[in-house]
Amino acid sequence: MTVSKKPKVEAKEKRRTEVEVLNRGAVYTRLFKSAGTEILESKQLLQEVSFLSEHDLVEFPFMPEAILLFYESNSIFFACVNQIAKDIAGRGWTLQKVEGAADDQAELATARAFLDDVYLNSTVRDLVVELGVDWGTIGNFYVEVIRNQAGRVANLFRIPAQTMRVSKDKKTYCQSRNEKHVWFKAFGNPDQISSVTGKVMGPEDKPTDIANEVIHYKSPFPKSDYYGAPNIISAIGDLVGLIGCRDYNLSFFDNFGLPAAIITLTGDWDEGAETKIRNFLKTEIKGAENAHKSLVLSQTEDCKVEIKPLDPNPIKDLSFDKYEKSRKENILIAYSMPPERIGMRVVGQLGGNVAEESTKVYTESVIEPLQLVMEAIFNRLLKDLGIVKYRMKLMALDLRNMAAISDRHVKEIEHGILTPNQALNELGLPPYEGGDQHYIMAQLVPIGQVAATPGVIKPTMKQLEKAFDEHRTNTSKA
Repeated sequence: MTVSKKPKVEAKEKRRTEVEVLNRGAVYTRLFKSAGTEILESKQLLQEVSFLSEHDLVEFPFMPEAILLFYESNSIFFACVNQIAKDIAGRGWTLQKVEGAADDQAELATARAFLDDVYLNSTVRDLVVELGVDWGTIGNFYVEVIRNQAGRVANLFRIPAQTMRVSKDKKTYCQSRNEKHVWFKAFGNPDQISSVTGKVMGPEDKPTDIANEVIHYKSPFPKSDYYGAPNIISAIGDLVGLIGCRDYNLSFFDNFGLPAAIITLTGDWDEGAETKIRNFLKTEIKGAENAHKSLVLSQTEDCKVEIKPLDPNPIKDLSFDKYEKSRKENILIAYSMPPERIGMRVVGQLGGNVAEESTKVYTESVIEPLQLVMEAIFNRLLKDLGIVKYRMKLMALDLRNMAAISDRHVKEIEHGILTPNQALNELGLPPYEGGDQHYIMAQLVPIGQVAATPGVIKPTMKQLEKAFDEHRTNTSKA
């Protein structure tokens, strides 16, 4: 009886094919690895954009100067932007130890010294507020990074967002003011760029002309690969409408309340009387300073003046209540801003859980994400200084329900999720000795311990909660 060997042949052939495929994959990988970093470059098509002069600088997709004019002209827009900037900065900053890292007093002192002095003649909180205003108005912000002779980050400055333009390759930036230009390079760009020409430095360039670095953050904007856009872009029509209402009502006071009307002169008037009356109405009674002026006419009994208003109810010209209310709400929506946060009194609309929920949405969707952005920038700079055991944390204002947060931390401590010191670390408060123990349930039995040590009285959950709150209160006062 003869046994067919075909299955073994097929298996051998299949294995040979698999080896060839694997080898081809290895060759393919080696080929591209040997080519350097080219495999990491994006293959996307570049956006078609308009450029400024011969420097390949990309123009803004909107007019930033116009947005700044709106910012100055509308109280709701102004208040939203400024309040967000202040809420991002919160109560300043603190340093948190990275989870699992050992204490390092030298590194902690270096980090504190850097954050205390990095923004000359001001504070990190002030810098964050300024960057927040740029984000709210222009949708972009820029941080100038200055290094010392040792190559370490020494100082930071805010660059007004409306003055900056991005180059086509996104590796350099140019600031323009009063027909003068200065160049910067993207943070981390290893090339030596001239601050005068924006090109790689050559023998003819002065060593003092080396460009400083800049960190650029932009809000996502689908119409531009180079710039972000502010939230107010979606409510430009509402801004124009509110400004129109303001100007329309100002014209009422400019005319001292005279409604649009038809003035008819009947009878035998002296020659030129019509012109004198017209000039008086145009020039002599306009403005509040001309209030209560009178026109004295001396004519025959047959002469009459008839004033017929074009609108029988001129007071509605001064209202626009519903229109203005709707426009203001749209601006608030653009920034997820609770009206009471900027001092707007809302009667019968937001109260109780609704107001609390709107504040939660504002905090979680606007403030906290922007705080993370700011923290990431400063922590990136700290890492550049070799600080890896501590991270900078912005201390939020008490927009949240602190009672609810404390309750959550107590429950996490009670169920062994967090230690008391871990909870304090999340709140930006210093730890205390003995606070690194985990506990389970209301009996607070340390993990791994079967029974309590005789003679030791275990604290109740209420006692721990009280001690936790007292520690937080005392630390905050200090």
